Amino acid sequence: MPKNKRFYQDEVHKNVIRGRFLRSVSPVTFEKLRDLLNQHKGKKESDRE
Repeated sequence: MPKNKRFYQDEVHKNVIRGRFLRSVSPVTFEKLRDLLNQHKGKKESDRE
C-alpha cells in the first residue's frame, strides 16, 4: 500500500480514463496509441531511476 493514497488514486484514474479513450477509437488507432503510450510510460519510468 503506497503511503500517498492521493497519488495512487490519481494514477488509477489516469489508467481508467486512458482505457476508456482507447476503447472509443478505431481498433487500428487503438493499437498505435497503446504502443505510443507504453513507450512514453517506459521513458517516464526510466527517468525516475
